[in-house]
Amino acid sequence: MSGRLWRQAPTVLAVIACALPVVVLAQTTGDKVPITTSSQEARQLYLEGRDLLEKLRGTDARRRFEQSVAKDPNFALAYVGLANTSGTNGEFVDATTHAVALADKVSEGEKHLILALDSGLKGDPAGNLKHLTDLVALFPNDERAHNQLGNLYFGRQEYTSAISHYVKATSINPSFSTPYNQMGYAYRFLEKFDDAEKAFKKYTELIPNDPNPYDSYAELLMKRGRFNESIQAYEKALSIDPEYSEVMYYKGLLYREKQKMTKVEAERKRYETEAKKIADQAGEITKRKEKEKAQAAQSPTATPKK
Repeated sequence: MSGRLWRQAPTVLAVIACALPVVVLAQTTGDKVPITTSSQEARQLYLEGRDLLEKLRGTDARRRFEQSVAKDPNFALAYVGLANTSGTNGEFVDATTHAVALADKVSEGEKHLILALDSGLKGDPAGNLKHLTDLVALFPNDERAHNQLGNLYFGRQEYTSAISHYVKATSINPSFSTPYNQMGYAYRFLEKFDDAEKAFKKYTELIPNDPNPYDSYAELLMKRGRFNESIQAYEKALSIDPEYSEVMYYKGLLYREKQKMTKVEAERKRYETEAKKIADQAGEITKRKEKEKAQAAQSPTATPKK
């Protein structure tokens, strides 16, 4: 789904770690959640997947997580990554079950991440909140821990609490782009549109070659009735990823809005034609991607079975 769709805020994973000969644990000053794995290659693949997931590129991220658990079948956080990029309920349950089975073999911080995920699977919001709150208490200087707790509050529509953790995350690491997307939506839902615009602009500055920031910003501009600027932002997103079908869909809606507003018949016809053209293109791309996804689902999974 599109990054605009804030409902897809990914579960935060852990931070970079340094290698030990057999078991890899984070050699940090204690302010970041560790990573536990027996394979340096698995760790690198995991970190690549985490980075892709934080940019809301779930399909690409999943491939890295699959490769990661192939290198280390006991890599708990890689299973967390698989859970957060699952395409079906069965995949989510399977990956979460693997992670939970490994929870007693990892660090306390990783265990809280796994049990928070498991609480979500069990429909236990109180448990989810407790584990993530405990995680932030253990690692108050981990930007990803704060981002994850912010995402939980966001999902509960407690936007002010969510913003406080997003702000903390970005104060710890100003170059950490992920919180700015959800922060922008949180401000938007509180109708603090100027603050939302600042967040989305910062998001575009941090990852200018990614389509999602322009997509999110374009939606805010459309909400505020700044249609021409919104179209420009959508076009920027599409210049980066011409097959971003969700962006096409919203751009088409924008032309429909312009069609409704204009009283000039020729302009109305032009907007109508443009909207239909965009909708057809988006539909074709979506069908092709769904077909490719179905074909991929028939391939053997890289997730080891016990």
